[in-house]
Amino acid sequence: MTFSTERDWKDGEQMKVLDFKTIEPFFSQERDGIKPFTVRRWDDTDSRFMALERSYGFSIRIRNPDTGESFIRELVSWDYIKRNSWKPIEPRWIILFLGDRVDVLL
Repeated sequence: MTFSTERDWKDGEQMKVLDFKTIEPFFSQERDGIKPFTVRRWDDTDSRFMALERSYGFSIRIRNPDTGESFIRELVSWDYIKRNSWKPIEPRWIILFLGDRVDVLL
């Protein structure tokens, strides 16, 4: 599942969670807050990116595909990676800025 709201609760409210996979060493760096962002190639057919364009208030679940370990961080903001101050590079890539780690009740 790439977009979920299933049973992920924070402070009594259901969260909007976007799922991504990350391999080592980036997984550990993002989990531990050493690297407070993740970079993704934009895909116009991917529901996660369409959701980002239409809404806000998401959290990001990052899963290590090798170990199955995962964590959730708040999504602070996102932007296209740009060649200069106004024009996105092609193919389009985005940077997702990660906030605090979220503890969820399952």
